Amino acid sequence: MGRSLFYGLDDSVILTQEQKVALHELSKKYRKEFKWECISAWFPSMYKYDIPETYDNDFDDDQFAEDLEAMFERNKYRDENDDDDDDEFSFSINGVTVDQIEQDEKETILFGCTLAGGNEFDAHNVIKFMVDASKIIPDEEFYLDDDGFALYCPVLIKNGLASPDVKRINYQLDNMINNFLLQKKGFYDPAKRIKFFQLVLEHKEWTDINKFVRPVVITERPEKRPPVDLDLDYDDDNDEISDEALEKFKNELAIEEFLEQSKYYDDIDYYPEKIG
Repeated sequence: MGRSLFYGLDDSVILTQEQKVALHELSKKYRKEFKWECISAWFPSMYKYDIPETYDNDFDDDQFAEDLEAMFERNKYRDENDDDDDDEFSFSINGVTVDQIEQDEKETILFGCTLAGGNEFDAHNVIKFMVDASKIIPDEEFYLDDDGFALYCPVLIKNGLASPDVKRINYQLDNMINNFLLQKKGFYDPAKRIKFFQLVLEHKEWTDINKFVRPVVITERPEKRPPVDLDLDYDDDNDEISDEALEKFKNELAIEEFLEQSKYYDDIDYYPEKIG
């Protein structure tokens, strides 16, 4: 998938119409004010889509695939940043209207995912977006998890304040110990990160989110490295990408993303020795 930020609520919630509209307007505001590399920050699960109801007890895989494709055809929207003669579409908040918000007062699980696409400013805009979103629903705890380095650790956000996300910190610890590519390649020593995780797990009070955010030290996006150019080998027997080629691509992509992120920070290997 590439470097991503994941955000939302772990539990379902019943939102008022005012809250839904406020979240919609916030998403539109962020989409308009910033130039996003990929999809901007928003909550797609808050909206209704034209999903065909053609199923009975005899589930048909082929019919499901056809209906799913038709659904995406009906629900894709032209991005206003595209040229008029461009046939490409972007499924983003940009083309979604307030009329498509779910009107029913039923439980909803809010979630979203933004690919940074090599633009670290996008990651920091997602952080700001989540702080603002949390103030619209002040009684709920949002999660924000970055598989890059904009955050020192995964956090929970409630009414503008942040606290370490114990569940996702433990998941990252397991991932670093068991399967951390950058560590294996010698690009990154996770010892400081692990030490910081242990520190924040002892200080779980709500505080300023900036204590968990790695500060960007540049004001303009640096020139991007050339994209990863790999010749993916296909398995001649079934015309699929070989496991070895796919693993090689994933490894190269992880390294390229790490090097791209490093340009935005003084020291991507730095972690605070205390909170506050």
